[in-house]
Amino acid sequence: MPDPFSGNEGERMYRTGDLARFLQDGNIDFLGRIDTQVKLRGYRIELGEIESTLVEHPSIMDAAVLLREDVPGERRIVAYVVPVNGEMQSTADLRTHLLQRLPEYMIPAAFVTLERMPLTPNDKIDRRALPPPGDERPDLESEYVAPRNQAEEALVEIVEKVLGIKQVGVHDNFFELGGDSILGIQVIARANEAGFRLNPKHLFQYPTIADLANASASGLEISAEQGDVTGTAPLTPIQRWFFENDFPELHHWNQSVLLEVHERIDRKRMQEVVDHILRHHDALRMRYRRTERGWEQENSGSDAKAGAEIVWLDLSRLSDSAKRKAIMEEGSALQRSLDLEKGSLVRVAYFDMGDGESGRLLIIVHHLVIDGVSWRILLEDIHTAYRQLTRGEEIRLPAKTTSFKEWTHRLREYADSDILKAEVQQWRRLSRARWKQSPLPVDATSGPDTEESARWLTTSLSETDTKKLLREVPQTLGADTAVVLLTALVRSFSRWTGKKSLMVDLESYGRDLVMQNVDISRTVGWFTAMFPVLLDLGASGDTLDHIAQVKAGAERMSSRGVTFGLLRYLTSGPETRQRLAHMPQPDVSFNYLGQFDQTTPGNTMFSLARESAGAESGGNNRRTHLLGVTGRVVEKKLEVSWNYSANRHEQRTVERLAEGYLEELRGMLRYAESISGGGTARKSDSDLELSQREMENLLAELQGGGNS
Repeated sequence: MPDPFSGNEGERMYRTGDLARFLQDGNIDFLGRIDTQVKLRGYRIELGEIESTLVEHPSIMDAAVLLREDVPGERRIVAYVVPVNGEMQSTADLRTHLLQRLPEYMIPAAFVTLERMPLTPNDKIDRRALPPPGDERPDLESEYVAPRNQAEEALVEIVEKVLGIKQVGVHDNFFELGGDSILGIQVIARANEAGFRLNPKHLFQYPTIADLANASASGLEISAEQGDVTGTAPLTPIQRWFFENDFPELHHWNQSVLLEVHERIDRKRMQEVVDHILRHHDALRMRYRRTERGWEQENSGSDAKAGAEIVWLDLSRLSDSAKRKAIMEEGSALQRSLDLEKGSLVRVAYFDMGDGESGRLLIIVHHLVIDGVSWRILLEDIHTAYRQLTRGEEIRLPAKTTSFKEWTHRLREYADSDILKAEVQQWRRLSRARWKQSPLPVDATSGPDTEESARWLTTSLSETDTKKLLREVPQTLGADTAVVLLTALVRSFSRWTGKKSLMVDLESYGRDLVMQNVDISRTVGWFTAMFPVLLDLGASGDTLDHIAQVKAGAERMSSRGVTFGLLRYLTSGPETRQRLAHMPQPDVSFNYLGQFDQTTPGNTMFSLARESAGAESGGNNRRTHLLGVTGRVVEKKLEVSWNYSANRHEQRTVERLAEGYLEELRGMLRYAESISGGGTARKSDSDLELSQREMENLLAELQGGGNS
């Protein structure tokens, strides 16, 4: 690049790929690399190290490595290689070569062979022109052998869907096909849903389809209790958080789904399904009681009355408006009818809408025993069980995974393990920092901030902008979609408050804590983890600097998200619990649900209904945050929902905030396009006078190294 500091015409300087900023005292604050360092599943990976290792192979002349996200939410490392004299080695040979020098998590999931690398006008590798990997079977040492029986056919179909490739052979090694430990968990979970009896360790012991099918057929059992699970269970951190809030209507804090049923439902058959689901998923039979030691939970036996007899209502003679009113009135009554102490945590109702119109199936579950992941499991099981009865078969659901009760006991042990000692010091340092945040502005303080005053406002990006946000922006700006959304959130709040920082409660699924001999892939329960994060934009007004600051803050905390609840509520150290209890409470919650899969199974029996089934939380319950923000991608559009109280904010205030948020996102999309599409950079970005052709070449050169 031209050197603007030397004062001598024609002097040049090198772009290092280091990301840093000047501090007011003249020092340089090193923030990281902007060229080839990426983060994948918690690991920081230097793509350049993979490239240099690949070209050490005698058959490879040139190599490039990218972190791609061709399918939203599915990020993977892809290697592009140019062989010497066109003589390409097998994928297995390249993987073996890399594994001799690099850890498993750095091994590419796919290898693409090219005749030559695409180049920029400056003879740099044009990484934007590298093609996505195909879905063909990789070149392996083992010959392709088609599945030979029903078990192998089912497993091949599962592996092909998870890895996104075709023609998987029964002797192909899962890890040589591009699989890894995370994808392996998905394979095992789907296999068990299909009736296999496997656990995650089996895939490492038997990495081919043939061996995995034999392992399942040989009677290997998963390490989970398959009968009735009964007895006391310690409260999880999120459950302790719930009871700590001491809501006036503890019994009325639910999650519910109203389904449109596209076929005639047999009453007796559906009741048998509901009864079986309650026996199978033990957490749904929990009971809660208040004692001198506080609230306790206990798993009751499957013979206990759970109060889930289906309420059957005939609405066929009512008008359309009367039907909607009846569903909401009956739904509201059922939402209020749960009982923590008697163990009535589930309510089911069916509304017969008359001939020619789909019925409605309402399922209500208290939030203490269910979360978003659990709903997918639950609805798939309802569909599977009903279909089995319709065919005249007995109900046969996939084997149980680790029970919620067992998970709570293991979580309690983990909270006092040596592994968490380092986390204690990290959170103590953060608590000593005393995150000071000015209260958010409010329009009024009259009336209580309760669920009765809660309102929702939903806005959305266009399908085109959402596609850019998911597929193009992460690579261009060096941050994943969640970080970009958080950066826009802090910037939009900064417009409103004039502050450069924002304290936010983030949520995660809470199922990513790895413990030995534990598999909760099909366990129903409330596993959510919630933890505070302080996000700061820094002193600069530059978009990339804002993203880097927010990314650093989010990464520092997200890796410890689950551990915050363990240390806050479960550890035996009273000093740690007390210190974390006195940390400031964020006014804002943020939850990005990602690519929001249809809650209903992939079939034509169910779809989500549009009618209201009543309030899921009691009107007297206190709202936990002044503003709640939830993002998810639905029908290819980013949908952002804002939850607020009419007793604290006027609708127009939240509308301005919501629109400001979308403006920030659109502005970041335009910024990403300007630095990736050859547009003219802002004058403030450079005082150099470059021609348009020079600017295009420079931008192409700079972009050639940026793929994090």
